Amino acid sequence: MRTLCGTILAAVGVFCTLRAEGLTDLVNPFVGVNSRSAAWRTGSSHPGATWPGGMLQPGPDTGAQWPVRSGYCCDDDCLAGFSQNRQMGTTWACLHDVLMLPFTGDIPQTAPAMKERHLLGMMDKKGERAEPGYYAVSLTNFGVKAELTVSRRVAYHRYTFEKGGPSRVLVDLQSGPLSSWGGERARPPRVTASESRIGPDGVLVGTNVVKCALPSRVVAFAVAFSRPWKAVAELGDNGWPGKRYVFDFDLKPGEAVVAKVALSTVDEDGARRNLAGDPEGFDFDARRTDAHRAWERTLGRVEVDGDDERRKVFYTMLYQAFVHPNLASDVDGRVRLGDGKVYKMDKPFFTGYLDTWDTFRALHPLMTVIAPRRAGLLARTLLEDAKCRGGEIPSCHIGGQSTRIMPGWHGIPIVLDALEKGLLPEYDPAEVLSLAKKSIGNIDLLVRKGWYPISPKWVHTASTQLDQVVDLWCLARAAEAHSLSDGDTARIAVASSSWTNLYDAASGFLRPRDFEGRWSEPFDRWQQRRDGVNPWGFNEGGYAQWAWHALGEPEKLIALHGGPEKAAADLDGIFNAPEKIAGQKFGAGCSGQMGQYFHGNEPTHHMAYLYGYMGRGKTRTAELVREICTKLYKNTTDGLCGDGDSGQMAAWYVMSSLGFYQVKPVGGEFVLGAPQYPRLKLRLGRDRALEIVARNFSTSNRRVSEVSLNGRRLERGIIDYRQIMAGGRLEFVMCP
Repeated sequence: MRTLCGTILAAVGVFCTLRAEGLTDLVNPFVGVNSRSAAWRTGSSHPGATWPGGMLQPGPDTGAQWPVRSGYCCDDDCLAGFSQNRQMGTTWACLHDVLMLPFTGDIPQTAPAMKERHLLGMMDKKGERAEPGYYAVSLTNFGVKAELTVSRRVAYHRYTFEKGGPSRVLVDLQSGPLSSWGGERARPPRVTASESRIGPDGVLVGTNVVKCALPSRVVAFAVAFSRPWKAVAELGDNGWPGKRYVFDFDLKPGEAVVAKVALSTVDEDGARRNLAGDPEGFDFDARRTDAHRAWERTLGRVEVDGDDERRKVFYTMLYQAFVHPNLASDVDGRVRLGDGKVYKMDKPFFTGYLDTWDTFRALHPLMTVIAPRRAGLLARTLLEDAKCRGGEIPSCHIGGQSTRIMPGWHGIPIVLDALEKGLLPEYDPAEVLSLAKKSIGNIDLLVRKGWYPISPKWVHTASTQLDQVVDLWCLARAAEAHSLSDGDTARIAVASSSWTNLYDAASGFLRPRDFEGRWSEPFDRWQQRRDGVNPWGFNEGGYAQWAWHALGEPEKLIALHGGPEKAAADLDGIFNAPEKIAGQKFGAGCSGQMGQYFHGNEPTHHMAYLYGYMGRGKTRTAELVREICTKLYKNTTDGLCGDGDSGQMAAWYVMSSLGFYQVKPVGGEFVLGAPQYPRLKLRLGRDRALEIVARNFSTSNRRVSEVSLNGRRLERGIIDYRQIMAGGRLEFVMCP
């Protein structure tokens, strides 16, 4: 009977899957699409189809005329189309290549500007559906059901035309985000050059040169359809580079056309090879099943017991942590780098590190624990990029190219942490350190004077210095660990401790100084913005948010505060401060508020764990982490504060749920907190696993009375990377 039923369903073209409920059913891709609490006002996540670390992320680009960085606004029921790639949780909208929209009715006679679209689909928001590797929505005004899925390198679109008749697909090669930054609704053409044609085999191929976030990005593409079309029309281009094709299909009601789309940073041949690299032609359902299985394997790295609603939060955050970075190398290993040259890589090469200013803190350390091979490949990408170009280790990498957004050189801690944890066995430590040293800028002023003097032309001096000393500390520590110290590393070590020159003992805060050494005035510890801009001294935050940003040397910072007891009281002052203070002007990233702690931006992410260095990890850290996890992470569209920041916000939750967090960026020292579930199990490979148990777990038991690893107490409040990776049983005893 089941076989007969399956035959009948297949005969009428109905997609039916029979599978047991899995971990993907616990993932909600709509979490974070509406960050109403964020300063940016629009969600930064998206519900598009993804493959774990895959090349493409086909998804909906809504038609709102407000710049939406992921392309998707949950409050907008208009659809501009489906583009092939996007970045999750960032302030930059810089991809969204090759837009496609299925439609019925007349073909527009003109090619309107982006903000004056003639073609917009009306989305059935109630019927919208998403799961890892799959997205679907019906366009009610066109009578089309659109479905998206994805393989490692290819996007699949299935458009079912419910009414039949003239069935059309727009392929827009002028597509892109409305704006790279907020404010401007119209924007100049992002495509600066474009060439396209339909080959003898019916495949649309071409190459765009794009200027958006990067000076120049090559996007080669190949688009193939499962059915022959009866006509192709070209819309006018309005004087902008890039054609807009309309493909006409003769379909009966209920029939579908499947499109396959591949991109390449190299050339059309690369896009064609990526397209041909997938087996089974246009089998949409098979590719959806493949994506489902890939995500089941990925999510299965961690087994979690507990309340189903909270398990949904965990697996959604674990899912978001694996979306980026993304594969950049073609199926033949080729990739185009920032110098414009094409290189052939012998291992997968990634991109989408946007921005390491965020992700070096939790995302990459998390990968070293739950996906060490991936962590090694991600670090290897940064090294190979630097070696090929003869330049610096990238701090921001997108579209196969290195660029810069935020201060610091935060590719350095990612690479050196992987080196220290043994994840780069094929590299000579001396070579890695040499590349890292080449990546830092001029530190003469830090060595000679000890701080960057603030001036009207350079207002973010304090946060820039605090960013840079993190990377300098990582370099100095790695050089010492490998006995590779020399004159350069001696200067680097001096500069890495220069943050102490910013500590004001009278206030207990890190403060900017002028050229003469005077503290910047006026001083207001709770102020974040001055005269419409960030305050002199700090970027994306103020005094409170940057007060404890000495990631490599928390013990020294605690000593400057007068010892653990005084330091804990000072840190309490930030968490216990009022959330609303008269006259306070909020800056970027000010969301996820607990007192004057703002979880929605990364400079604060380690602060709850600093209590572990003060002897209060079992009490204060455990309490704060529980509050952050339950208050600021939920299974709702606005259940993620601030930007997702390419998985950093999600990785913080996942790592904190395990019961530990890496404060120092290099060395594998994890500060203990408390698990957020009664039991978790990390699958470490080679028949090894780490079982994490929280005895007496309950909503009221938020503190920890003792912690043991394989029966031996951990008295220091620290667990080492090697202890974690050896496996066994990590047990926390929870108490009121």
